[in-house]
Amino acid sequence: MGGALWGSVVAEEAQGWRLDTGHVAKKASENVQWRWDDVYTIELELEGLSDLPPPEDTAEDTWESLPQAVLLHIFQWLSLRSALRASAGTRRWAAGAKAALPVELPPPQVDALLEFCLLQVLQAFDETRLPLPMTAVYAEMRAAGRKALSSAWATARMESTVLQAVGRSSWSAQQELLAGLAEGRNHRHHISWMPDVKTSGHRSLERMARHFHNLTLVEVTKQRWHKRIHHSPNTRTCVELLLTGVNRSHPLFLEHEAWALGKQNCMPCPLSADAVNAVDV
Repeated sequence: MGGALWGSVVAEEAQGWRLDTGHVAKKASENVQWRWDDVYTIELELEGLSDLPPPEDTAEDTWESLPQAVLLHIFQWLSLRSALRASAGTRRWAAGAKAALPVELPPPQVDALLEFCLLQVLQAFDETRLPLPMTAVYAEMRAAGRKALSSAWATARMESTVLQAVGRSSWSAQQELLAGLAEGRNHRHHISWMPDVKTSGHRSLERMARHFHNLTLVEVTKQRWHKRIHHSPNTRTCVELLLTGVNRSHPLFLEHEAWALGKQNCMPCPLSADAVNAVDV
């Protein structure tokens, strides 16, 4: 969860995943100590294209010489992951898609996305888990962003919250994003909805935690302890941010909870057998 790459999976075991480094990533600690890094896999595919020899310009190589405008028109019908994998087919396709995919969110929009994902986590949070490291909370926030895409209702709420002008920071980037979406140059399904605190206005996990702490939405404390250095009498100071409280009476939480309850009340109820027969008749 700290950003270090553990390795690539080579085999599945009963309790975890065997990595090429010889270590095992336990399944029970997924999104707590480690997560799947799809972006790294795609970046490796794109980086591998730089080692390919230059393509030969032949009349038969029509797919290789597709104009960028035609290529982007094809990609607009694909999901972000499918478009990125398709662009890895040739070096020219990768170069043409690199400028347009994925659609990057400006820092104010990433801040709004982080807030939405945090509210999603807190709405179903079990306070018996407290205190909980903020690294684990951040992992659940990233998973909440991906999970929201599986629900049309949650996706609409996320898009309405994020895809709007937020403050005056990065104003030109915000206007360019919104204008591109309105004019059809950019597409919402090409936005990477997995929040990254490094591209937000907070820039770090600690500053993000302090921001929501100052909003009184959550209570965050900093834990310090001394850890002895191996084979040495000396110790080093370790610091960890802990989530110690959730303010369920905060206006942001109440608004999000009301939306979640409204979503559940609007969910269609399954029809009984008699009702199905009556409809068929």
